[in-house]
Amino acid sequence: MGFVKERHAKPPAWGGRSKDKFKGIHIMEVERFFVKPDNTVDLKCPYCRTIKTVPIAKIKDSKKVFEVKCLCRKIFSVLLEFRKMYRKETELKGRYVNQSRDNDEGGIIISNISMNGLGFYINGAHKIELENILNVEFRLDDEQKTFITRQVKVREVQGNFAGVEFVNVDKYDKFLDFYLMA
Repeated sequence: MGFVKERHAKPPAWGGRSKDKFKGIHIMEVERFFVKPDNTVDLKCPYCRTIKTVPIAKIKDSKKVFEVKCLCRKIFSVLLEFRKMYRKETELKGRYVNQSRDNDEGGIIISNISMNGLGFYINGAHKIELENILNVEFRLDDEQKTFITRQVKVREVQGNFAGVEFVNVDKYDKFLDFYLMA
């Protein structure tokens, strides 16, 4: 992988245009890579699978999408993730009980999960607020359909989306760890 080119992450203004006008146009997906504790990132070409470790100091503004030209001469878009833990995209059904709100309960769809917490969409109206303590339960979509139950603290609420943090993150969970690595 040769050089890194900066490109602003500005989505196209689609307006009310017909989708037919854009037939045949390829919209490049953005590849996400996690920054390692030593402030480097392993960039993997989605075309030839070549991996190159790059210090993030070489990247001027790491909050933008930028392009990388690989040795195979293909160009791909990159976005760096600075999260401490890998976050896996999911679509798992589950339930919550809000211990802070008279045991209000409801269904959820978990959209992402990490060793530290998860993000989910709440089915219907809810009373979830910041700092509420919830019990969540769900089954992983692994071979064993592993049942997970966790106590969580609400860190973000936006409409029907909630981001939560596991209360006992110091407790190692081998099932969740294995699931995230699969």
